[in-house]
Amino acid sequence: MKAEYTIAIIIASAGMASGQVTITSKDMFSTVGQYYRVYANPAPTALSASHYDVTGRLGNPGGPQVWDFSTGPTNVIYRYDYVETSDGSHGDNYPLAKYAERQTVESTGVAKAWMYLEQVAGVGRRNYGFVNPADDPSEGQFNPPIVDFPDPMKYQGTWNLSTTFDFTVLGLMPARINYSAEVTVDAYGTIILPGLGTNACLRVNELDTYETLVDLEMTGDFQSFETDYIRIYYFLCPGSGIVAEVHSQQSSAGAPDINFTDASQFSRMFEMSRGGAVPKPEPITDLTLTPMGGGILLNWSKTANTVSYRIDCTSNPTDPASWQALGSTTKAFFLDTATSGATLRFYRVVSLAQ
Repeated sequence: MKAEYTIAIIIASAGMASGQVTITSKDMFSTVGQYYRVYANPAPTALSASHYDVTGRLGNPGGPQVWDFSTGPTNVIYRYDYVETSDGSHGDNYPLAKYAERQTVESTGVAKAWMYLEQVAGVGRRNYGFVNPADDPSEGQFNPPIVDFPDPMKYQGTWNLSTTFDFTVLGLMPARINYSAEVTVDAYGTIILPGLGTNACLRVNELDTYETLVDLEMTGDFQSFETDYIRIYYFLCPGSGIVAEVHSQQSSAGAPDINFTDASQFSRMFEMSRGGAVPKPEPITDLTLTPMGGGILLNWSKTANTVSYRIDCTSNPTDPASWQALGSTTKAFFLDTATSGATLRFYRVVSLAQ
């Protein structure tokens, strides 16, 4: 068993603010052979919308807060596999991509879409475009590529996206989409997922704008036809990347409200495999403590490659033999109730791989 630990030294009666989460490239899926699965409602199509009521489930900006996504739609299961760019026979159109994310509808076994990506440490996820055979547009080569999820991502971080891609309407009329997005990491807290339990997370609030232009006379003169908006909330966790998504309905009347109640898509991760050799667990870096009910509540952000945590304490951290195990947990918190009479108490949380 391999382990790493971080020691936090505090006076037992001191209160501290709850820790916040940082997401980096190592938390995102980027290795061929990895996969994850999600529950979702049926996706909207060109002929019909999809609806799911998310009243009261989105939360508010700020934190810490709790998103209980243990329940939700289960109509569809999507599997996301990380594959070679040659998978699906479209990779030659995305020569700079390092891998593809393939979305499959499990009930039919049909691959629904591919997204062509590269994960760059210190930069983020570079997105080169997509192939979605059942939709129109069925393919989009981004010019230029976008970094849709930068490295690092922290609470109150902001960024903008902008790109263009061309396609043909029904395979006949030339068309173009000017895409832009305003993105903010606007909330942090804890998310509860089916099968995966409780995890620290960030909420990313993304407002997408799609300006569609068409070349009616096929002369190369593109004219603006329609502008549509959609708001997407992404929820990201350390070691798991994007674990949930909630999409508003598409609107041509302006930006959807930040507290929209009618979702076109609501997906929740319930299984994942990072694949490959098992790396050592990451040490926690943001242990915080808060007095609660006569005890001390320890909180931290869940760390990558970690199965469980052991909580130790001592009154003399310079003596290695004095550390005593308080207990263990698979959660990102622990309540120490054995603090009666203690004036000084030191803690460490050990990340365990098994």
